[in-house]
Amino acid sequence: MGKLNELNVNQVELFIFDMDGLLLDSERIAAEFWADGLQLDRVQLLELYRSIIGKTDAFADQYLSEMFPNLDVEEFSMTVSEKLMVSYQENGIPLKEGVLALLNLLKERRIKMCVATSTVRKRALYMLERAGIIDYFDGIFCGDMVENSKPDPEIFLLAARHFNIAGENCLILEDSPVGVLAATKAGIRVVLIPDIIEPDQQTLDNATAQITSLEELLPYLSV
Repeated sequence: MGKLNELNVNQVELFIFDMDGLLLDSERIAAEFWADGLQLDRVQLLELYRSIIGKTDAFADQYLSEMFPNLDVEEFSMTVSEKLMVSYQENGIPLKEGVLALLNLLKERRIKMCVATSTVRKRALYMLERAGIIDYFDGIFCGDMVENSKPDPEIFLLAARHFNIAGENCLILEDSPVGVLAATKAGIRVVLIPDIIEPDQQTLDNATAQITSLEELLPYLSV
């Protein structure tokens, strides 16, 4: 894994952001409802999240049906979704540290920004709008816009192709192991900002650099 000062951040033409756990501090909220509904302790919850985080809802539902054969997955998913919507409506959706500062700086520099998330488009648009950051982005690419979800690189390649920007001039910002792997397969540099899941060695090896928050990028864009 390289160092941040070797990335030449100022030369990046397109910043590609994951959404949940990277822009939005939404994974922690969802985790509470998952743990409560499935009666999982923290260790069990983290193990579950390690398997599904960054992947599509369809993958998560299939995984749940295999791990919990007596669970009504459809009813459980609907219940969690309803609780999340109530939480978002009542409390808003918190941003991760450094998000607004980075988005404002990139906007000031007129550098293109987009979101590439495994979340379906309808929900992604709602969440970004509810969080108050949707207007920053030049494009929003979602799980139901591609055939293959992360760790397949399709969504990242779609984003770069949409803007006609070569992969070497893009930078992906990800929090999940599957997202980092997808970026690696796309041949695009990726900065890892871990959220709930601690990265394993393979993820660390795949990442171009690792930071603790988006705020750490600011000095490299300000020089």
